[in-house]
Amino acid sequence: MAAPSALHAAPDRGEAEGLVWRRNRPVALSPLSDWLRDPQDMAFAHPFARFPFDPEEWRELLTRPSPQFFYAETGAGTGGVPFAHFGLRAGDDAAHLCFLVMDPARRGQGLARPLIRLTADAGRRLWPGAGRMTLNVADGNLRAERLYLSLGFRRTGATEEDMFEMARPLGPTPPWDRP
Repeated sequence: MAAPSALHAAPDRGEAEGLVWRRNRPVALSPLSDWLRDPQDMAFAHPFARFPFDPEEWRELLTRPSPQFFYAETGAGTGGVPFAHFGLRAGDDAAHLCFLVMDPARRGQGLARPLIRLTADAGRRLWPGAGRMTLNVADGNLRAERLYLSLGFRRTGATEEDMFEMARPLGPTPPWDRP
């Protein structure tokens, strides 16, 4: 896995499947704040965050050196429209996906699977030596768990508070449609 000092040269954006990921720098709280108006959405994205959305709490989180935060956008090459926000951090031989939030108005439009593949692309570029991708799922978030299972993630047995960890091999290239 790349040494932490190598992260300074990490890319700020990338494209996969017609979607774009770009670093959330300078920190932009909007549209993220608009997407976290529901207590359950907030709990799934950040189980320990205060509700309603607290701009100072999120600004402090988003300016930390790790994880690194990104917006996912549709319309690659055309200025893009954000539809999701996510964090990635280096773990033990892993790129760890965290703080994933999708625009509630964009759910059910077929973007979830490409979004997860997009986060994998970002993880591969940020940490080329990472052998797997990990993430935590809030207990009770069955929709997310089913999505991750369909993309080859499996429960690792690790738990934290009211969440469980899932992982899958990261692999050097897509596709991510098969385990």
